[in-house]
Amino acid sequence: MCKKFVIALVATIGLVAIWRTDAEAQCLSWRTIAGSITCVAWLTKGVQCEVKFDEGCFVTGEGKGEAFSFEACQVSCSARSTDDPTSIAFCTTPRGIVGVPCDEPFSFGPVVVGFQSSFECVEHEDNESTQGELHERHKCKASATLPPGPENISSCTTCCAHANPTFTCAGDLTPVEMTARIDAVYFGGATSVTSCAPGSAECTVEETCSINPKKINFIPPDKPQLGKPYQCNIDCVGPACNID
Repeated sequence: MCKKFVIALVATIGLVAIWRTDAEAQCLSWRTIAGSITCVAWLTKGVQCEVKFDEGCFVTGEGKGEAFSFEACQVSCSARSTDDPTSIAFCTTPRGIVGVPCDEPFSFGPVVVGFQSSFECVEHEDNESTQGELHERHKCKASATLPPGPENISSCTTCCAHANPTFTCAGDLTPVEMTARIDAVYFGGATSVTSCAPGSAECTVEETCSINPKKINFIPPDKPQLGKPYQCNIDCVGPACNID
């Protein structure tokens, strides 16, 4: 499978992409949406999308004689099979739920997190330093489990039956490798600017994400916090993502 790397393109359009390791997940960040750092991480549980907005992402207007502002960023997250689909299907067996290899197609999402979505950002308060200075940095975080595509149950059922005719699908599957897509939108940005360029109102990034199959476990619907982070490489940025 051909994996595209766009180091030259990233340098050309001024995209600032960094990997950050923390207790939650590894994050791909860029500074092109309204000057904000928009950080997206991918985790297992089917697939989860975790988004953070830092440093702004506001629309400012006038009302009742005074200026006001409100958060106005969204990220649409989706995932699909790579050229060689690979996942773990979870099957119900007499001994409980087990995972089996699955090479059937799959997709997840899209789901929108952020402004005017079902998954709004949870605001994080600014911290005050020991010198009494307030760090005026807007931070908010939203996360969601992506809805499975209509083919997922069929793929899960096929793989479970292939492993053992008595096995039935336990509900879904989790990718070992996937193509993940991020469509970020800022409603107060400049619509005439090329996608992902500085000042752009939107940015699209596609990545190939993978995880060690040994780290994939069945995660109950009420425990998404047990999701494990994927490792991702950039495949395309901005207009390059719309070229077949």
